[in-house]
Amino acid sequence: MKKKNKNNFRASLIVIVGVLAFIMVILIIYKKKQVVSPVINPIKEETQIKKDTDIVPLTEEKKAQLQAIRNVSGKIVSIKAETINIAVDNGEKLTLKIPEQGANFIKETVQADGSFLDEKIELTKVPKNKQIDIQYNSAKNEVMLIVVK
Repeated sequence: MKKKNKNNFRASLIVIVGVLAFIMVILIIYKKKQVVSPVINPIKEETQIKKDTDIVPLTEEKKAQLQAIRNVSGKIVSIKAETINIAVDNGEKLTLKIPEQGANFIKETVQADGSFLDEKIELTKVPKNKQIDIQYNSAKNEVMLIVVK
């Protein structure tokens, strides 16, 4: 009986040592296969980005588009399917088109801690006769952004 137990003990000891050796070999191979990321000089990348942006000057068309963007405050008088009528704070009245894509409508709320939360809303949920900020393209006469205060 003792001889059988001794043989079982030796066999299990050999199996355990073999499994540990196998695990060690796998760990060594895994560590050697890990690739060290190359060190990149951040100064070269920054100068390359600056050079790329300096190469492309603004075209006259882009300058005109940027100059056509206007920001005003006022109240919405009426909303129709394609247009919005706005009474601007300086007494002027605007009728702006609503583009199919690209117009954003946001409701700005103040949270308990004093921070602002901007929530995107649909055109149908934009309230009338409430103070708003409007960003629009004066060249195309289209709404770009409405922020409800």
